[in-house]
Amino acid sequence: MIKKYSIYNLIVFSLLFFSTSSFAVLYDFDSGTSGFTLYGDAIVNSGSIQLTAPAIGQSGSIFLDTALNATSFSASFDYWNAEPRYGVYGGDGITFAWATSPGIGGGGGELGFTGLNGYMVEFDTYWNSGYDPADTLYNGDDTDHVAVGTEVSSTLAYAILPEMEENGWHHIDVAFDNGLIQVAFDGIEYINYSIADYVGFDAYFGFTGSTGASFSRQLIDNFDLTINQSSEPVPEPSTLLLLGGGLAGLAWCRRKRKKA
Repeated sequence: MIKKYSIYNLIVFSLLFFSTSSFAVLYDFDSGTSGFTLYGDAIVNSGSIQLTAPAIGQSGSIFLDTALNATSFSASFDYWNAEPRYGVYGGDGITFAWATSPGIGGGGGELGFTGLNGYMVEFDTYWNSGYDPADTLYNGDDTDHVAVGTEVSSTLAYAILPEMEENGWHHIDVAFDNGLIQVAFDGIEYINYSIADYVGFDAYFGFTGSTGASFSRQLIDNFDLTINQSSEPVPEPSTLLLLGGGLAGLAWCRRKRKKA
């Protein structure tokens, strides 16, 4: 028989664990998109999320329905860019985003993000004047790149990537802690940058993508998100009241037994 004080301690431990543990979840989309909303041209395609079809003028996004604290987190996902219109010059790319509200932004070189308020990591597959760094255009050849920022047209940090449009899955890892962001593409780190004066906020996590005159089929899968313990939301007040009531009841039982 379990003693009353053991149950009491177990509940106290559970309460402490609940308030300090991390939130982590993996979405493989094989069973649908419960907990998410699709916007624009985004659809489910064979257990993956298709942000854009290989067609002109597509814009699609998917965001979690629940806002989470974006102070410290890690994320990983798989990205497929296939069927480019001009050989390896497909368009236009995608973003992994955390924004104050979900939705879909501008198309073409705006990657479905422009107009949203928040931050993004972009994976750009088509060079657009006025949006992309000059040195990502080499001798007229389009060069893929990754970038971080609040605006597609004015990024904070960027790096040139290997070609993404070769009909294969690419794995991406993002680590974020109070403004310090690290981005790895297929196991190699390309971004290590500290965003000045970053302030954590409740954000909707998701993905955006678009096409213009150039296009590709762009898919997302195996989205793994962890909100670190320093930013884990506290339990709902009703949960705290229920646990508190249980603790008080157990304490009362212990007093009754001692008096007896």
